[in-house]
Amino acid sequence: MSNSDNSIDREQRMLARLRGKMASKVGHRADLYLGDYRTINQTTAQILIGYGDRFGIPTGNDLTDFMVKSFAGQIVPQMATAKVHGDIEAISVVAEIYRPTRRLEEANSMTAIASTQYVDSDMGETWEVMGDEETKYLARVMKDDIGAILQERRNRMTSQFTGKVCLANALSAGINQVEQGALVRFYWNSSVLQGEVTQVQENGIKINAEDGGTFTVPREAVTEVLRWSSKTENNLKETLGDYFEKAYGFEDYGQQLARDLNGRYR
Repeated sequence: MSNSDNSIDREQRMLARLRGKMASKVGHRADLYLGDYRTINQTTAQILIGYGDRFGIPTGNDLTDFMVKSFAGQIVPQMATAKVHGDIEAISVVAEIYRPTRRLEEANSMTAIASTQYVDSDMGETWEVMGDEETKYLARVMKDDIGAILQERRNRMTSQFTGKVCLANALSAGINQVEQGALVRFYWNSSVLQGEVTQVQENGIKINAEDGGTFTVPREAVTEVLRWSSKTENNLKETLGDYFEKAYGFEDYGQQLARDLNGRYR
């Protein structure tokens, strides 16, 4: 190994240690910040998360930690929509307000304030009955829209980050951030194919196509992520569960609220 290789390895180890120290202080990679956002509706928005180029492109788990801990478990990213925009050192991703659900029978331990609404006095939260005749459940009442939550976060940011990256510059540029296990569409020899990522390497991404064949393509050839890897999705649930458990002080409550990211009790 050459001296230059040793120098690169030392720098990478130093940066890894620095990332760890920064994350331990703020709960996530400290170089990540909310750069910009556009609301899609009251509960959904497209956001732009900036990062420091010295620390490299954030992983799916980095984004999960940042989102959950920055927004107190109120907003979660839809990882299949994440795209890296290397030219502006940012990642765009669609995010939505997280709405926990509970079993309908748990309303028996709450105070009814309307025919379909209940207050959990222990948690200080209001829940309403949702679903159809066959499947009814409780969903937490939404108090804020996503735009208000994101703007409040922007207002608390230091001036060094404000306006640093702009979502308008990222909408038509960038590449997909993918991990092993993701289902993707990719461009190959004038055709768009679909398959599962089996390996992510420095020189490209290895994909098993659904129509047959194995392909190694550059990251830029991935045009769309159809399904994020189960590892990343599971980490999001675990991170949410741990956050809610510590926030509410109940051992089982955190995992109960984070068990289903689709807004339905199952």
